[in-house]
Parts: sequence; structure tokens; C-alpha cells
Amino acid sequence: METIKIAEKYRPSLLHAIITIAIGVILTFWSNIVLQYLVIFIGASFIVLSCVSLLSHYDFKRRNPGVNKMFPIESFISLLFGILLMIFPVFFMKILMILLGVALFIGGASQIYAMIQINRAGGAIKGVVYLIPSLILLAGIVIIINPFTFAEAILILIFGITTLVYGVTNLIRYFLKK
Repeated sequence: METIKIAEKYRPSLLHAIITIAIGVILTFWSNIVLQYLVIFIGASFIVLSCVSLLSHYDFKRRNPGVNKMFPIESFISLLFGILLMIFPVFFMKILMILLGVALFIGGASQIYAMIQINRAGGAIKGVVYLIPSLILLAGIVIIINPFTFAEAILILIFGITTLVYGVTNLIRYFLKK
């Protein structure tokens, strides 16, 4: 009974598995442009949020002329950062590659940890099941250690494939534990 409780604790949700598979498919089939557009989208998000903050600051000052409110310098800096992201997406893509490697590393490590916990509680997860999370973990390590040597599109393709495999693994685990 304890094994079932622990297995339930580490069982992924169906929605999480489906979203992960969808992200993996997008990254796999459109890997050459995904990262650049992702950086541009993040930059645009910074710009929009900063503009909203700055406009609300000026609106507050207009409606409350006697109140001395400090200028939101962080919004101005975020606006500049968003503009830089949109102007120089390739530079920030390299930084993003390291973050993607960290995400793969954490994803693979958490799957391995969950399987170890299930085994410690009396579960029967065989060694071959550790292969896919180990490959995900290894891909994360390779990207973290060497993010600039490989072409970004190849790394995104690898990230897309491993994300797709991660999602499929979670989907299988979801249905096996149901």
C-alpha cells in the first residue's frame, strides 16, 4: 500500500504530459527558428509589461498631482532589457541555451529521483527504465557544459526530441500507474 501512495505522489498529470509532448513536437520540427522567436517574444513581453507599468505611473501622477511618487526605475530598465532582447536575440539565445540545459538536467534528475523513491518504497522499476531519464540528464549536462560549440538549431532539436521523449515517458507513466 505504501508503494501505491509513493507512486501516486510522483505520477505526472495527463495535462503536463500532453503539453510537454506538444512543446517537444514544436521544438523538434521548427527548431531552427523557435529559439530566436522565443527570445523576441520574451523581449516583447518585457516591453509590454514595462509600458503598462510606466503608463500607470504617469496616470497616477496625473490623477494625484500633489502626491510625490517615485519613478519606477525597474520598469524603465525592463523596457531597455526588452528592447535589447528584441534587437540582439542571437546573443541572448546563447544564454537561453544554458537555461534550457539546466531545465533538461533538472527534468532528468527529478525523474530518476522519483524512480529511486518508488524503488525504495518497494516498487519494481527495472534498470532499463532509467535509460530515458539518464539520456535527458546527459543531454542537459552536454548543453550546460558546451552551449556555444554546437549550432543552436541542433541543440534545440536535441532539446525538442528529449522534451518529446520526456512527455511520452510521463504519458506512459500516467497510464501505467492509473
